[in-house]
Amino acid sequence: MTCLLFLGSHWKATRTLAFFGGLVALTLSPLNAFAQSSIGACQDAGLAFTLTPGRSVIVDRGPASCSAVSLTFDAGADRGYAELILDILRENKVQASFGMTGLWAQQNPDLIQRMVDEGHELINHTWRHGSFTGFSTNSRPLTVDVRAAELERTEELIRGLTGTSTRPLFRPPYGDLNEGVLKDVADQGYDFTIMWTVDRSEEHTSELQSLAYLVCRLLLEKK
Repeated sequence: MTCLLFLGSHWKATRTLAFFGGLVALTLSPLNAFAQSSIGACQDAGLAFTLTPGRSVIVDRGPASCSAVSLTFDAGADRGYAELILDILRENKVQASFGMTGLWAQQNPDLIQRMVDEGHELINHTWRHGSFTGFSTNSRPLTVDVRAAELERTEELIRGLTGTSTRPLFRPPYGDLNEGVLKDVADQGYDFTIMWTVDRSEEHTSELQSLAYLVCRLLLEKK
């Protein structure tokens, strides 16, 4: 089984990443290893997920045949520890995936370029991190046109900065989803909605407890 580990949006995951430096038993892979064509020990022909026309596919774990952890971060707050996190990833030869808001990308073009240069993936996390459904912010849902504009503005900026596209990966702000959102983002070319198996920021677990749970479970499944 492949687990998608969400390490948070405020760049406070450096201790978690240092812990990963000693995990030689696991395969650490970017999301495209599972959402599109698998690599290394997880290599399979074709897509790991079946596309559903008109509806974005929710991805919260990878194929059962692949024992791996995919690290994902969200860049929507301040610059924080982003540079240190990138340093640790580079030192450990780990590629990760970053949910990217347009505002953060606009404010940190050097780090966006570094992420791409060092082989990390960028996920469209909207322009300003507004809830598409309004659930987590106790606000009205965004209209179809506003949702499209949030995605396209972010895509245009990132493509202009780096020459790469965020399609087909979308991460919903706050994790807020419904069928309308899945339809609307699919219409904009985002075939995969990237969620997570374990969120290290969940209040009932610490960073290392979450990781220990993942490691033990994955190692047991490899036997």
